[in-house]
Amino acid sequence: MKHFGYLLFIVSMFLFLACKDDAPTVVNATVVDKYTNEPLENVWVHIWVREDGVPTHDFNIYTNQDGFFTFGDEDHPDFSVYQMWKEGYVHKQNTILDFFSDYQAGKINEGIIQMIPEDGVLALEAKNVTGNFDSIFLRVFSPIYKEEFGLALGHVKLNLPLISLLQDQSYTQNISLASNQEVTVYWDTQPITTSTDNALKANVTILRHDTVYYTIEY
Repeated sequence: MKHFGYLLFIVSMFLFLACKDDAPTVVNATVVDKYTNEPLENVWVHIWVREDGVPTHDFNIYTNQDGFFTFGDEDHPDFSVYQMWKEGYVHKQNTILDFFSDYQAGKINEGIIQMIPEDGVLALEAKNVTGNFDSIFLRVFSPIYKEEFGLALGHVKLNLPLISLLQDQSYTQNISLASNQEVTVYWDTQPITTSTDNALKANVTILRHDTVYYTIEY
């Protein structure tokens, strides 16, 4: 009975320590392609470490050949998986709560994180057919970009957001975008701010592994 009582004490202490609030948070995650479910190797994972709730330093880790990464130890009990990046995929910039719906501090969190491929192309052409204006301002809004990369507010970075053309001239720029979505193209003769109320616009559906053409005539 003495041995049983001692064993019970050891087990109780182990459970107590394991359930302490300051137990290290652990993340075990597999990053996959959203559409094919294939694991993604060498995804850049950006981690911020906090002390007393204040970010103190950051560093990067990478997924292995199985798309897997893990992080969490006693030296870094409070941290955030802040960004994920891989060429050919939409940049993710969210908090760890967005990556894991049931995330819990001080626990082992396991899950699958999906990244959306940029496998569609918008061939956006501007054509000066009237000669009334030399320049036109462009903006493209993507709901997927807004969801995945919130700080960009959904606005896609363009090679040339300002096009200057003479009459009968045209220019086309190819823009890589996440597919399976409807983007909004805006254009105006004045700079387009975050408020696009006065700009002309059109909705264009981006297809997988395909190029969609859209022409703006002004």
